[in-house]
Amino acid sequence: MKIDLTTIIGIILALAGIGTGYMLEGGSFVALLAPSPLLIIFGGTFGVVIITQPLATIKKMPKILGAIFKDKAFNYLETIDLICEWSKITRREGMRVLDDKKNEITEPFFKRAVTLLVDNYDPEDIKDFLENDISMMEQRHSSNQKIFSSAGAFAPTMGIIGTVLGLIVILSKLGGADIAELGHGISTAFLATFMGVASANLVFLPFEGKLKSKTQQEVLYREIVLQGMLGIYAQQDHFTLRERLISLLPVSEREAKGTDAKKDGE
Repeated sequence: MKIDLTTIIGIILALAGIGTGYMLEGGSFVALLAPSPLLIIFGGTFGVVIITQPLATIKKMPKILGAIFKDKAFNYLETIDLICEWSKITRREGMRVLDDKKNEITEPFFKRAVTLLVDNYDPEDIKDFLENDISMMEQRHSSNQKIFSSAGAFAPTMGIIGTVLGLIVILSKLGGADIAELGHGISTAFLATFMGVASANLVFLPFEGKLKSKTQQEVLYREIVLQGMLGIYAQQDHFTLRERLISLLPVSEREAKGTDAKKDGE
């Protein structure tokens, strides 16, 4: 498993663009280091997220963050080629030949699918078992994604709360404060709004989107395996099975792999 460079590059580009624009307007990064807005935004946001999410999901936060920055690559075409090769073998030698082949598989879902096939389960049962696995995976991933969708929803509100609190403090000192102190107080107050909106749109919501994208990739992989196992059970010839599995891929993926798929507007 390698580092997901798109996540890192995206964060760098977003921060660089905003930071450069800020500096061109004469801004100072020192002014962004006020501790009070940071405490209000991130303390308040994470506190509310903890309230809304189950403890089991919160405990998985380090693992979830790791998944965002790691690229779990799925070689769809390689998987299709392997399944089609097995289809040819089983048509000649029978299903039991896969009993040894399954030990070559390290991916848990694929290995479970082959095991069900070798153990001669009914195809409807195989389909039900594997579809349940896919559904449960999607539910787990959805629960993980909600951490960031909740944070993205609450962070801007926490920013507004921080700004209002800052303005309350400024107004309470209005009688005796000088212009410089008032200016500093107002800038700090509005910094809270900036941090709330920025953290939501540069971190939390993009992280949610990244996790959704990774889930879609894994669902596609599992669907290929599921349909492949059913095709092997039905003793489909490998040409037909290959076309069936290739048709599950997005057109961009087929073209990237050099397949002869037609463009159908996907």
